[in-house]
Amino acid sequence: MTDYWEDDLLTAARADAAALEDLAERVTALRATATDAAGLATVTVDAGGVPTDLVLGRNATRRTPGELAAVILATMRAAQAKLAAQVEAAARGVPGLDDATRAEILGEFRARYPEERR
Repeated sequence: MTDYWEDDLLTAARADAAALEDLAERVTALRATATDAAGLATVTVDAGGVPTDLVLGRNATRRTPGELAAVILATMRAAQAKLAAQVEAAARGVPGLDDATRAEILGEFRARYPEERR
């Protein structure tokens, strides 16, 4: 026979696990895309920040390989930085996810993919 507090604790743990599983499914499906200001490169990244698509604009071949590489990397970082906002939106949509857990997960994404990189 269990005490009521044990039942409550188990119920809360199951709800937390379900909320985290829901968030994991939502985050896994995320994709972010960015295009540089000159339209030379468009990069799409998955939820892990890994590039899944790269489209070069017509004028991309007019740049040196080094210039184009820098544009592609900066555009990839811009796409990665968009992930934090998407994770935040996904986390807000998960019922039962407490604020502390939401903030911790979002903090990890922001640390991993900061908005400004120099």
